[in-house]
Amino acid sequence: MLKSLPDKFTGFAAGFYDRGSAWAGKLSRFFRWARFSSWLSRRLSKPAALVGIESFVALSLVVYFFFLVCPQAEAPRSYDGNEMNTYLFTYLSDHPYPAHHNLLADFDNWKARLPGPMITGWVQDETLKIYAKKATPNPFYLDKVHFGGYYFLMPEVVFGFYHALWLFLLFLVLILHRRDALLIMLGVFSGLMYNFTIPAGRWFCPWDMPTMFFFTWACLLYDQRQFFPLMVVVWLGSQFKETTLCCALLVLLGQHWPWKKRFAGFATLAVVCLLTRKLLMVGYGVKTAFFALNNAENLHEFVLKTWGVLLDNIQFLFSTNLDHVLFTNAGALFIMMLIPWRNRRDVVFKILAVVFIIGQFLGGIIIEYRIWYEILPLGWMVISETLSNRHLTILGGQAGPGGWQPDPVTDGRTRRVMQGCYWLMIMSVGLILFAILSVLGLALLVIKY
Repeated sequence: MLKSLPDKFTGFAAGFYDRGSAWAGKLSRFFRWARFSSWLSRRLSKPAALVGIESFVALSLVVYFFFLVCPQAEAPRSYDGNEMNTYLFTYLSDHPYPAHHNLLADFDNWKARLPGPMITGWVQDETLKIYAKKATPNPFYLDKVHFGGYYFLMPEVVFGFYHALWLFLLFLVLILHRRDALLIMLGVFSGLMYNFTIPAGRWFCPWDMPTMFFFTWACLLYDQRQFFPLMVVVWLGSQFKETTLCCALLVLLGQHWPWKKRFAGFATLAVVCLLTRKLLMVGYGVKTAFFALNNAENLHEFVLKTWGVLLDNIQFLFSTNLDHVLFTNAGALFIMMLIPWRNRRDVVFKILAVVFIIGQFLGGIIIEYRIWYEILPLGWMVISETLSNRHLTILGGQAGPGGWQPDPVTDGRTRRVMQGCYWLMIMSVGLILFAILSVLGLALLVIKY
């Protein structure tokens, strides 16, 4: 009896599979799944099953992010009294959060970043309208939303939904444009976790996630050689935060288009971006500088404040603190700069990253992890391509920008020349930095003694 049980179970399992396959085939034909799967595979150049896996992972990560972000809208926060997150989220609302003082007084140039607060202010007002019939002494604190025995205040839920939605849009464009979206999404999510550490300040501004989305979408459109959509995306992103204007270099340096078209597109993009920002500032009565460059009001202040910020950032760079800038973006920021370029497209992305990094050293606090969001997906794109290329080279193939396509650089000598130039540049920059730091160190010693 015991010996016959495995045979009987094997027969039952095989019969179950046959019956299940027949029903699955009928359902597939009824819903035309095979045709849809074939179309999806052709459209995205990857199996439909992989798209399903990527989509479910993306949804899961977005849900995680939502629950992580919701508590950051607490105002004032219990452990440090910070009110900035909620203040920035609602200050253009008709019912702003009543902070203890004007928190933008120290960040006056942030007022020019209008689209993010415009959207969040509208969302805040619409939420209040929905709950207008509920009597409450403070209209900012509304009903509680329960999740598994825990609850969040409605403003916290709206705050979390806003940031999670931008992350979902980012994952969506990665799935649509990249065959290696799964690794990039996991890398992006791991990099976002740095901003949840207490030393990072846990600041979540309404323009950070949108800017990462538009910055990444611009890079993806560049790979797709879509000139005018690229310009539109850069224009939109620059209104949320001025750092997206770095992506105008993709228009100027793009090898896909004639130089006259590139120059005209670059100039048009710069003028339209500045004009749109100025019109928004006039419409909202904002009187401050176009860009948040250390809150400088004139050239003299700009030079002094920029020099001070640069010295502080150099000190952070050479510190031994645990929250070091090298760990930013889960290490992708540092690793992407060490990976040599292989073709002109890689050179363009490297230039874009270097310009962005220089701007952050001159105008930001480099250990504030959220300022590196823009190149977080780009860093993981570069890392993913390097890993894919390494793997396929061993197997006798090559990987390209989309994940699995021919590498435009196939000549061995060209590859050696490009990588040699890259490492020569890295060594030269290192020597220059060492010389500058040595001079600064000697100058400080002379001043001190």
